[in-house]
Amino acid sequence: MDSELTETLQTLKFPEVFTEKLTELGVTSGSDVLELQNDDLKGIGMNLVQIRRLQNALKGETPAAAPAPVAAAALVCPSGNPLEKAIAQNDQYSCDSCGKKIPKGCPVLSSRISNYDVCMVCAKKGQSNGNGAAKNGFGGGGMPGCKWCEKGECWTHAGGKGGGGGKGGLPQVVKRVHSTKPFKRKFLEYAEGDFDPVSANMARDSLELVIDGGPDANDSYCPPVNSFQEIEGLPAHCIEALDQMGIQVPMPIQAQAIPLVLGGDDFVGVAKTGSGKTLAYLLPAIVHIEDQEPIQDTDLSPIVVILAPTRELAVQINEEATKLIACSEGAEGSNHPDGLKTCCIYGGMKKDGQLRQACGAHILAATPGRLHEHVLKDDISMERVTYFVLDEGDRMLEEGFESQVKVISNAIRPDRHMLFFSATWPQNVHRLAKAMCKGKKPPVRLRVGQNSDGTAKTRDDIVQEVVVFDEGDWETRDKAKKALVYEHVRNALSMEETKVLVFVSRKDLADEVSYAFNGEGFESESMHGGKSQDARLQVLERFKNANTRLLVTTDVMGRGLDIPTITHVVVYDMGDIEDYVHRIGRTARGPHGAGHALTLFEYDQRWPHLAEGLISVMEKSNQSIPDELREIAQEVSEGKRSTKVMKGRYGKMSGNHGSFAQIQKKVYGVEADGNALARW
Repeated sequence: MDSELTETLQTLKFPEVFTEKLTELGVTSGSDVLELQNDDLKGIGMNLVQIRRLQNALKGETPAAAPAPVAAAALVCPSGNPLEKAIAQNDQYSCDSCGKKIPKGCPVLSSRISNYDVCMVCAKKGQSNGNGAAKNGFGGGGMPGCKWCEKGECWTHAGGKGGGGGKGGLPQVVKRVHSTKPFKRKFLEYAEGDFDPVSANMARDSLELVIDGGPDANDSYCPPVNSFQEIEGLPAHCIEALDQMGIQVPMPIQAQAIPLVLGGDDFVGVAKTGSGKTLAYLLPAIVHIEDQEPIQDTDLSPIVVILAPTRELAVQINEEATKLIACSEGAEGSNHPDGLKTCCIYGGMKKDGQLRQACGAHILAATPGRLHEHVLKDDISMERVTYFVLDEGDRMLEEGFESQVKVISNAIRPDRHMLFFSATWPQNVHRLAKAMCKGKKPPVRLRVGQNSDGTAKTRDDIVQEVVVFDEGDWETRDKAKKALVYEHVRNALSMEETKVLVFVSRKDLADEVSYAFNGEGFESESMHGGKSQDARLQVLERFKNANTRLLVTTDVMGRGLDIPTITHVVVYDMGDIEDYVHRIGRTARGPHGAGHALTLFEYDQRWPHLAEGLISVMEKSNQSIPDELREIAQEVSEGKRSTKVMKGRYGKMSGNHGSFAQIQKKVYGVEADGNALARW
């Protein structure tokens, strides 16, 4: 074999065995190799790639140079901020692209600026497939295999709309340019010596108010007010509207939150159900609006945006706002001589009709899903929004609205006045609040009638009665439960001026109970997810303002809705502890006195800690606890009760195992008597 062929084989780094095999075939030069068939070369062990390389080298053909590596484009979140690789420090992370949970210890790409997280799977899709055609000012995006993403009509996957045409990856969104026009947010100022801090703390203690931190290093905050007339800057037409609504004295959260918000700081309120927080953020919102320029009738650019997790709550907020601005038209000294306007946007209704109603609106109450759609399509401009309220933040997370909330938040200028309300303070709610409050200073954190560890607390003005059903099979217990409910509701309805709310877990049971009491001559209706949105709103309106005295409902009315005339609540199926607190909180709301809550308790081996948790909640509000409930909790702690540990996602436990105190610590991240709100 000549030296040229030997050198070529060495240059290509072929094994020496090939040289020996070629010699056995009688090959002495490169021309002999070129005369061989591919099958001959395969016979000595060469693969097709090696054969092509050898033939090209002997022909004098150099292979085409490999393309120069192109630097991967830096991944960015929807608001345009760069994503950096990190490790999930706990189980509270979820991907804002696909919505899946990111387990603790797994890599994650995050943007601390916009609080945007994405899993590595979506990140890889973004690098390889995120180059879809641009539409409406957005780049490619969406989810591979989703036909709606490919059409650019998907509202489920990040980047699916506006990105359109892309076959996967993170949305290549153009970073929004926010307005930098200054606006006034501080309407109340207290000089040193205007109030006595000791007296202010005593006044807060009497109202069960606790300020757990804020921007002031000396923790000196203004005292709660005793009347609305004390609040400087509150428009006269608001005072007139409050008189028409029959509201003379502020409730505790209103007495403290309104002056704090008018002081200009961001605000976080952890408030018990029925505390009156709606007025606590609506009144400062009107002061805020009155200081700004008028809105044209054709503008779709509100000044105040209020997000609520459910349609019913959004409608209720809109109704309260409508009452507050009823006297604003032609009000003396107003910057808006034509009056203020409010509107409500939620899913299940025609978009065009809602957009027409939103024209010229100063206050926009909305659910995250529908407003998210309008923001992505630029139907509604967030340019003038300077006052942003997130109501029921914990429920937002339960309903899976975190991604939509973040998109809406990123569309609003970061220096907006931010108010965040929640009924509880677990770690994931704390994380969302930190993402929403983007000010240079931490917000004032106010706790109203809540436990120091952030858990919900029942009110002392609700008489809690628990009846335990722990014998026989399911059918026997269910029959006994129905008999007790029918007897209890009949007794309640036989009294004058009573209204009863019954919570059940099944739609058919809601219809069954409602039908039975209608047959007995009582005005009763049912409400559940099987009814249309219009029908549910009409049922709610009749229960609130008309002759309907009994409403049997599923958890669509579990929290947030304010009907002060409810005197009795029945919980037919016990949910978790927070559901229990919110459900019984439907009664004794507002300044209308005490209420009664009847709960039917059955032991469920999937949630063995509920008995212990229910006892803990009832003890904190000085309620009478049945011996049967204590016996169940004792048997669970001693291992005498059967339990069923359920698997959650990724093969991990679902969180229902362990004692009640252990589960609470896992969710809230503090010891039983720790102060969760003090950490920021």
